Amino acid sequence: EQFYHHRKMVKDLFGKEMRGLFPPELVFTAQKSYLLSDLDIDYSIIEGSHEIFHTDDIEGIWKTKAKKPVYLVPRNRALSWHFSDSDFPNAKWMLNKINEKNGPVTIGCDVECFGHHRGADSFKFLDYFIKQSKDNHVDLLRAEDIVKKYKQNASELTDETITTWARSINVFFPHAKIIEMWFAKNDAVSTYYRVEYLYFKLEAYFKEKKEKNKDLQKLFDKLVDIKMKKLDEIRWAIYRELTDAALYHEDFSNENTYRAMLDKCGWIKNQLWEVEKELSKIMMSI
Repeated sequence: EQFYHHRKMVKDLFGKEMRGLFPPELVFTAQKSYLLSDLDIDYSIIEGSHEIFHTDDIEGIWKTKAKKPVYLVPRNRALSWHFSDSDFPNAKWMLNKINEKNGPVTIGCDVECFGHHRGADSFKFLDYFIKQSKDNHVDLLRAEDIVKKYKQNASELTDETITTWARSINVFFPHAKIIEMWFAKNDAVSTYYRVEYLYFKLEAYFKEKKEKNKDLQKLFDKLVDIKMKKLDEIRWAIYRELTDAALYHEDFSNENTYRAMLDKCGWIKNQLWEVEKELSKIMMSI
């Protein structure tokens, strides 16, 4: 019912009928493929589950077993995971990887996280990716164009395993390493808050005392300088770079992701220790 209402709304607003489906969490099972046929659609984007396709680096399209098949466009989880919004150190690498493949590669991103959780610079990566695609011999196509171009090569998908994005979380890491990365990140964040707390206590002291003691002004200026040039930079690294640290390596293997995250956490903690030393010197000179 929701699909029919949505299809009518799109038709009324844009004058174009929806011929495809982006189901919630990209859910699909061949056991219920008749439901797609009942919707009278040409294709559906689905999750490229390792359980069905035996790889996260999937390419090509499939189809349901029916007199009028619905074509299935599976998301490449390995490369989609590298699709960034904040920077593009691996955009060219992604394009090269796509160019090496024979069939279509479907990139699917979390619209929630890629969209309203981000700032005004969110689409630098996308802009770069589009502009560089021709130079890297990669054609950018819509899902319906993929189906038209490659449907003759589609094989029937009969595996009844349920594939869904909701079961895709942390597919790249052993559980023990996920926990270690989580602790490393939270340790870096808690260290930042401890150092930041020391800064704010010193700042409050100087604001209260500096009017009565002019000699404190130089120390206060030094304190503010530390915050602006060092502490704020570290905060930026935590909230912008730390969560994307795994995007900066050259493949999607567990070890590189694990190492990249731990290296970034180590760098942040080292910077915080240096700042803490400087703040402690100021505190001892009061």
